[in-house]
Amino acid sequence: MDMKTEGSKQSRCDALMKRGIDGLQDQEAVERITALYCLAEELDRADAIDCAIGWCEAFEQKNIAGQLAMIVDYNRAGLIAHKRHGTPWQWDQPTLAQEIFYLRRAVSRKEFGRVHTVFSCMCLNNLANRLKVAGRLIAAIEYWNRILKFQPRFGMALCNQAGAFANYAESQIEGTRVLLYLAAHQTASRALATTAIFTDPNDLKTREQAASLRSRIGSFMDIGKLEAQKPFEYPDQSGSEEERAYRRWCLQNGLFLNPLNDIGPVSIATADSIRLSG
Repeated sequence: MDMKTEGSKQSRCDALMKRGIDGLQDQEAVERITALYCLAEELDRADAIDCAIGWCEAFEQKNIAGQLAMIVDYNRAGLIAHKRHGTPWQWDQPTLAQEIFYLRRAVSRKEFGRVHTVFSCMCLNNLANRLKVAGRLIAAIEYWNRILKFQPRFGMALCNQAGAFANYAESQIEGTRVLLYLAAHQTASRALATTAIFTDPNDLKTREQAASLRSRIGSFMDIGKLEAQKPFEYPDQSGSEEERAYRRWCLQNGLFLNPLNDIGPVSIATADSIRLSG
């Protein structure tokens, strides 16, 4: 950003803060909150971040519901996250808990299914990222799977999920670890495809991380040979058709106690591989 452009944005940020949201219609107020949030984050303006959080709190007192409330929840989580970034990691993180709360509330609103696909993907992706930071990797993967069910080309979800699969692989036994690394490589490849959908110029850094991950996995695994073996496929021929249908239902809903079922409904996961030791 050149000095002239930055100066213009700084002036606009100051003007927005001075005008406030008093007297505005709800739609206009939310648009102004969003505009200040975007500028404050880009310019790293702590005063503007605090101002926008105050506006969110004031807006909530009006008990507004629907899509406007959802946008405010999304913005508020992002504003709190900006204040948290760069601070030392702690086991007890009340600000992270707040971020998760507002994003959960946004995606739980009854109107969530009617918002624009990109916005719903961004909400779910941010929530998954926060859960990952909180140490809830499996819950995060579930949210990325939820995104990819209705928008399989959403780039940020693909990048983030590829990294999660690779992290997950490191804690598993050899056979499971290999398949999770393969899932990470395949997911990263989908993120790097020309058809992948990215919504922000800053997403470039995440794509670079996905490219680095794919290259690293390819350096110690023969991906082509492994894929040719179709390792995720394991035809279920046992039991009655009713029993097989039940197992397919369990796969679709991620109910098997099997790390591979977290990848998705892959037929090799049709068994509980995690048991109590005895």
